[in-house]
Amino acid sequence: MNTSNHSLTPSQHLLKVVPPPTQTTTRPKPELSATQTPAKPEHQAKINVGKWILIGVIISGLGYVTFVPEFPHSVKGEADITSTSNARQDVTLEVAGVIKEIYVKPNQQVSQGQKLAQLESPDIENAIAQAQTELGKAQSALQDALRMVEDLRTKHSEMQVIEENTHQAADKLRQELAGIHQGNSVPQIQELERDIEGLQEKQKQISASLTIHQQRLETINAVNKEAGSSIISPIRIDELIDQTYSRQAELAEIASLVSRKQAQIQTFVKKLDDKLKHAQAEVKAARAARLSVEENLQAAQAVVSDRYRQIKKLEAEVQRQQSRREQLVLIADTAGTVTTEDLDLLENTWQPAGKKIIEIVDLSELTVIAKIRQEDEKFIQQQDTVKLYKQGEFQPYTTTVEAISSAVQPGENQIKPVWTVRLSIKNDDSSPMKPGMTGYVSIETRPMTLFAKLKHEVLKVFRPIFL
Repeated sequence: MNTSNHSLTPSQHLLKVVPPPTQTTTRPKPELSATQTPAKPEHQAKINVGKWILIGVIISGLGYVTFVPEFPHSVKGEADITSTSNARQDVTLEVAGVIKEIYVKPNQQVSQGQKLAQLESPDIENAIAQAQTELGKAQSALQDALRMVEDLRTKHSEMQVIEENTHQAADKLRQELAGIHQGNSVPQIQELERDIEGLQEKQKQISASLTIHQQRLETINAVNKEAGSSIISPIRIDELIDQTYSRQAELAEIASLVSRKQAQIQTFVKKLDDKLKHAQAEVKAARAARLSVEENLQAAQAVVSDRYRQIKKLEAEVQRQQSRREQLVLIADTAGTVTTEDLDLLENTWQPAGKKIIEIVDLSELTVIAKIRQEDEKFIQQQDTVKLYKQGEFQPYTTTVEAISSAVQPGENQIKPVWTVRLSIKNDDSSPMKPGMTGYVSIETRPMTLFAKLKHEVLKVFRPIFL
């Protein structure tokens, strides 16, 4: 007994049930309804507590929304590494030909103006030879034309001299004839005229003597007739008659001589007139010959001018063809690195015009084209920090957004449109990049709340499903 009593704890004694007083159990129900008014303050307290709890929840929600932390956000996309504009050169063939020698090797550094390759083109060489042949023919024809011009100039000078001489001869004859008609005769006519004057003077003397003899005869005849006999002897009369006949004969001879002299003058004048006509004809012929030579000279000079123009065109053609020969030498227009492989396989091969042979790129600074999904474009801004990861490497290159495309570009699958973002990177000597390499980028954009991030990612997943 003692053991069992000792095992009871004090709490068991405290939990002992005691019956309630009888008045509390026998309380009538109407009295309970009467006691509702005294219980109203307790119900009002419960309502106030719930209201304050709701207000607290609202305030807590507002505080959470106001002070919710933002998390870093980044946009990822695939990236293609390419060369930078104005820092590259595609060396293409301007003319078709055989590549005889390539002077550079892959990955070789070249400077601006450096000789890259040498071509041969039979077509160009044939065109140059043909142009030079045509030029030689034209130059030979020019020399012939120049010689003809020189000969015609000499002949023209001779024709001018001949024409001048004929003019002078005709003028001299014209002056002689004019002098004859004006009394200023030539020496030959003057001599004949002097002879005529002498004969005419002698004719006068003989005529006077004849007159005297005739008068004497008339006187003698008159005397003898009056006397009825021959007072003057017949011998004297016969002498006078003989002298008269002699004088008449002399006068007739002188008249004949004068006529002959005058005929000589007329003949001389006629000869001069004929010579003048002949000289005038020679003047016309010489003038016609000179004009003909002048026409030939002008035609020859026109030929020379044509030859000069032809030579000028052919020289330009030769220069043009030779400039095409300059196109057979490929020159670097920019400094950079040769990125084309297997250049040695191109030697001694024929390549068409427009064929790309060598690519030169300035590898010190490259361009990265990142492809971003359309729904991520709104988060990107210029100068955002970008981490570029080359394919297969984990060490990033850090740069910034340089430009964002102004239009949506279709993706490779032609379903999801993408935006392109251009970046510039400085090449790293320890792990250099080259055009054609790929990778991916992580663009650090403005921070976002956790809810916004979850919403954006959920929409990225489910939006294509419902569209």
